[in-house]
Amino acid sequence: MQRAHVYIRTPALSYPVVVGTRLSSELPALLDEAGFPPHVALITSAPLAALHAGSIEQAVQRSGRSVTRILIPDGEAAKSTESYLAALGGLTKVGSPDGTGILALGGGAVSDLAGFVAGTYRRGIPYAIIPTTLLAQVDSSIGGKVAVNLSEGKNLLGLFYHPRLVLSDVTLLSSLPARQLASGMAEVIKYGLIADAGLADDLERDADRILAKDADALASVVSRCVAIKAEVVGEDPYDDVAGSGRRAILNFGHTIGHAIEAACGYENLLHGEAIAIGMLAAVEISHRLGIVPRDITGRVKAALDRYSLPTRIDASMGCSIESIIHHMKFDKKFRDGVHRFVVLERIGSARLDARVGPELIREVLADRGAPRG
Repeated sequence: MQRAHVYIRTPALSYPVVVGTRLSSELPALLDEAGFPPHVALITSAPLAALHAGSIEQAVQRSGRSVTRILIPDGEAAKSTESYLAALGGLTKVGSPDGTGILALGGGAVSDLAGFVAGTYRRGIPYAIIPTTLLAQVDSSIGGKVAVNLSEGKNLLGLFYHPRLVLSDVTLLSSLPARQLASGMAEVIKYGLIADAGLADDLERDADRILAKDADALASVVSRCVAIKAEVVGEDPYDDVAGSGRRAILNFGHTIGHAIEAACGYENLLHGEAIAIGMLAAVEISHRLGIVPRDITGRVKAALDRYSLPTRIDASMGCSIESIIHHMKFDKKFRDGVHRFVVLERIGSARLDARVGPELIREVLADRGAPRG
């Protein structure tokens, strides 16, 4: 397939998201175009290093840059304050007097941590991202939100800090476990629901090709999702929830989904799995507010089922209705005791709504299987 270039344009800078196959050969030229420093700190996890770091490091060296590897924990553990401090310590030992940039190789947790390190080390150094999961390629690597978690909630310590480059090579997804692929599909389904009815239709039609990791099908999905996020971020680069709230639609399903993750202690559920439950709950809330008809709930559930995503809160997940409600209060849209909730208007359109009270949320969570307590 031909590679796709999508530009993210913000008041601070514009940068390309390059989508295609076997893109490591283009990395030297892209680093040059991005004005990357002469030394590169490759931040990744040990499992990903074993799969991909060698070829990436060789590509960096072909650009005339030196490279040093910094290993961090795998998965959500990468986003702890302990990992953050350890990565900073690693940078102080390998930094170059001529300048150092960070290259994040991994999923959303790796890029969140690496971006937060880049944004805070020496008041900011350049970084680029090579996302290795579908979720990171379509969502978390784009838009400049970087953060680490606190025990009280997800992404509570963060900032806006944009990369110089995102290189989304869909061939890296060939080694992705089926469960991780499904987790990424939750965010893809989200984009169809909030902004592109045609994409929602195509996800139903092309499910077999996507699940088989067909490169052309995946590249098409990734580039379409990136284009949607680029448009939304361009309109609302700093997530102005108090203003237009345009970027808030990207949070569809996340108000409840993030709270489920935190209430479960970031165990038992992948991010996309929690978001899938949150999206179906948000559709049900939209129906009970009289915004969408009942058949929309059935269609969304069928799409989530098709990609093997959970739609109910199993007792083994270890979270209750009250613990989820508690963690929802840390959501940035919760103001003056009111949840400003992203609701579905129709397939392909979403908006903020302030009519969602705690009792309605409790009822929907109970219907989704969450235990009381």
